[in-house]
Amino acid sequence: MEYPKEMRHPQYVPAVVSGYRRVANGMAIDDPPGKPARFNSVWVNNRDQEEYYASMGYAPKGESDPTRYRAQLIGEERAGPYKHQEYPCWLYTIGDDGEIKSALAETAEQAKSLGDDWLPDLAAVKQIQAEVKVEGQARQDAATSAVPTTVLAKNGVAEKPAKVRRVSVRK
Repeated sequence: MEYPKEMRHPQYVPAVVSGYRRVANGMAIDDPPGKPARFNSVWVNNRDQEEYYASMGYAPKGESDPTRYRAQLIGEERAGPYKHQEYPCWLYTIGDDGEIKSALAETAEQAKSLGDDWLPDLAAVKQIQAEVKVEGQARQDAATSAVPTTVLAKNGVAEKPAKVRRVSVRK
């Protein structure tokens, strides 16, 4: 005896019951509103009903697909029409003015012709740009502090201000 039989939907969502009212610190607090169940199980009594619900995604309870089960256990990805393509891709570099420049490479040969300093990762280029700016500022600060004040005075630059030292006086 095959019928009646239960069919279940793979996207079944159980109902959320609510409607409770609590009292906390003298205030009535209502729980969030409930939600009805979605894609409940259905009982079919003949072949026509089974085909109808099967067309809507329902499957007989207890029926399994061994290949899907195995794929889920070992983490296989579904084979699909998608195939990764390396090119075209955007490449980025830092120009002479310190700004980030971009170019679209249609093929691997075109990417190689741009040079080794062109990278496909914009985040990495931004990090390199920030490091270059910090390094350049440090180099400039070191060069300025290494120049004697007399040389600065001869070139028409005001003397460097003396460092201010804070002294605390305790009584």
